[in-house]
Amino acid sequence: MRFGRHALAFLAAAAAAAAAAAAENWVQVAGAKPGVRFEVDAGSIVRRGDRVEFWERIEYERPEVRDDASLRLIKVKKVLRVMDCRARTQGFREAMAFSTDARLIEHVLLGGAGIQMDPVPPRTIAAWQLGWACAQAGWKGK
Repeated sequence: MRFGRHALAFLAAAAAAAAAAAAENWVQVAGAKPGVRFEVDAGSIVRRGDRVEFWERIEYERPEVRDDASLRLIKVKKVLRVMDCRARTQGFREAMAFSTDARLIEHVLLGGAGIQMDPVPPRTIAAWQLGWACAQAGWKGK
């Protein structure tokens, strides 16, 4: 049996997703608005110099925001966050939005140069994430 390039790429992506799902270790973040569950995956932290990457998951109990293109309600967002421990900045490498029936609505994947890094505001969930992720990754710089 012969598979095309697209079929093999799909199978490779599915295998990678299954492996990633098996290693998930979601930790709930306090401070989210009522009706919003905010989590970070402690099993996904990767350190690259002063930067750390990890997955975050946001689930809306009663979705209200619709995707512009599909008009589907967004129930869950998963984002591969990038945070710079030294510069105290944040961005994302990958983001996905899922509908109330768990269908993928949108998938955005950025390369290293395409990641826009913005300052982390103090006293926010992002500030907590920055401190948590940098400590989990063993970053000790100042």
